[in-house]
Amino acid sequence: MEKNIIVRARGAFRFPASFFTARGLEESRARRAAALFLVPLLVFLFYLSFMKGVKASFGGDYARFMHFVDVRLTNFDQVYWDVNPPLLFKNSDFEKGTLENWTPEGEAFLYQPVREENLKANERPFFMNAQGLHFIGTYDKFGGVSQGDAPDGRLASSFFIIKEDKIGFLLGGGRTETEHGFGRQAAALEVDGRVVREDTGRNLERMNLRVWDVRRWVGREARIVLIDDPSERPFFRHLNADWFHYYRTNEIRRSLPSEEGGYDGQFYYFLAHDPLLDRVKDDPRRALLFLDHPAYRAGRVGFPLLVRLFSFGDAARFPAVMVWLVVLSHFAGAFFFLKIILFYKKSPLWAFLYVLVPGFHLSLYFGLPESLCLAFVLGGLYFYLRRRMLPAVLLLAAAILVREMGLAAAAVAAGYELFRRRDIKAALWLGSSVLPYAVWKAFLTARLFGLYGWETFFHRGDVLTLPFAGLAELLRNVSAGSYQADLVPTAVFYAFLLGLAAIFAVFLAFRTPNVFTLAAALYVLAAVSLNYAKMWVDMSNGIRASYEIFVFLILAFVSQEKPVKPGLKFGLLGFYAAVLVFSAFVLYTGRFFRGVFG
Repeated sequence: MEKNIIVRARGAFRFPASFFTARGLEESRARRAAALFLVPLLVFLFYLSFMKGVKASFGGDYARFMHFVDVRLTNFDQVYWDVNPPLLFKNSDFEKGTLENWTPEGEAFLYQPVREENLKANERPFFMNAQGLHFIGTYDKFGGVSQGDAPDGRLASSFFIIKEDKIGFLLGGGRTETEHGFGRQAAALEVDGRVVREDTGRNLERMNLRVWDVRRWVGREARIVLIDDPSERPFFRHLNADWFHYYRTNEIRRSLPSEEGGYDGQFYYFLAHDPLLDRVKDDPRRALLFLDHPAYRAGRVGFPLLVRLFSFGDAARFPAVMVWLVVLSHFAGAFFFLKIILFYKKSPLWAFLYVLVPGFHLSLYFGLPESLCLAFVLGGLYFYLRRRMLPAVLLLAAAILVREMGLAAAAVAAGYELFRRRDIKAALWLGSSVLPYAVWKAFLTARLFGLYGWETFFHRGDVLTLPFAGLAELLRNVSAGSYQADLVPTAVFYAFLLGLAAIFAVFLAFRTPNVFTLAAALYVLAAVSLNYAKMWVDMSNGIRASYEIFVFLILAFVSQEKPVKPGLKFGLLGFYAAVLVFSAFVLYTGRFFRGVFG
């Protein structure tokens, strides 16, 4: 009796250890099911706690994960939220094509308003962002004749009674330089003969939306005065203006904060309102108001589509849905990561290294979908291992629509089947995963053809250069003392990690050339080929763009066919120990997450 109790006790004691071995999980379906739930759950809880910490540092506001820039929010407002507001008075938008209710003084405004066709006739085909057909542009005259920057003058509106709290308008052209005694190109609001509001251009031809708070003068008589004074400046000595109206703040816009910086999350948010760009199809140049590069941003349509789907089209929910999709994707990514590890009969403990990927912390901090792309990629590759091609293709196609780097995994798998296994059918299956992306790019090319032509279809983001050239430039700037001082430790340590990753990836690929080792080598090659100007100039860009290598190095290791010597295993573990140090003591104490957790 006593002996049986001891045996049972020993069995109970052995259970936790066997729970974390491949053999122990194979012996029990219940343990395997528990591991497939508990390991991803722990990963999810890790990222959930990180998200909660960031959210708390953001004042509990999901929208701040998007890091909005105020000027983009304002321009987006013009396109999507307030496109038909009441005018201040008849022809305050110049759409009559005349100066009715406006009085010119001097020469600058005598031959106004103009149309964009006038600019094309003068070989100045700028995107002016006019609302409607006509606008004020004092460099040109109507009829296709340019008068240049020399003329000066003023244009005063008829008097009107201010009826609402805010006045909006479009303004471009020169900027006031009063400290040098220069003249000014400006729009001013006069109340009772006194200037109470004034704004200037920003040395840009394109007109941006401006808003004046005029609630103090509601019920008072006022007029708009456009000013084009003489100036000593050699350029932008003219004024562009249009569309004076009563601005009405949308409730969604009122709830969105603006940041001094800005990041890619805002573009996904904007695209979620209209993933197919229907509202700019008649004039695709209007997409430039809220997207820095429409051909590039709109190419990644997968995330905006999912945001719109899971928020049921309610824009007020977009920020929260974006953040929660990123957090939940870590459960799915860790799940398929573990499934692949168990497929190769390796310990589930390897799956916990998932939480060390530096790019995932940054992606969540900025509300970006790198982890979502990886979840789709890992799901697709797992089903590929199981030779279930339809779900593999669908998941890989979804990954590519979220982020183009999903193409690398699909291409490696298709190439491996074609050249290594000689399985043409499987290669065609895997190759078909690119078709939805190709169809989307063709549609987007047609939508933006008036803006980019065929460049939309072939656009690659211009982020790659020769291997290690971008990192070399990064380190040259660090050694010269011209790099951001607070990012120097991050830059040096991460460059060191990428060098080690390249060594491991190449060694494992030569040792056992399979889908995971070849994919790891390809992702490392892409990472060390990122250019300086667009990626390493800000470390967050490069770190996020190279997240795949930290996952695929593990898969490259566990998928080795030959027995692995302890030196290789402990060398790889040492690499991830260095990654842990980087994440815990460099990222978390550096600029990126300073103040997030107290």
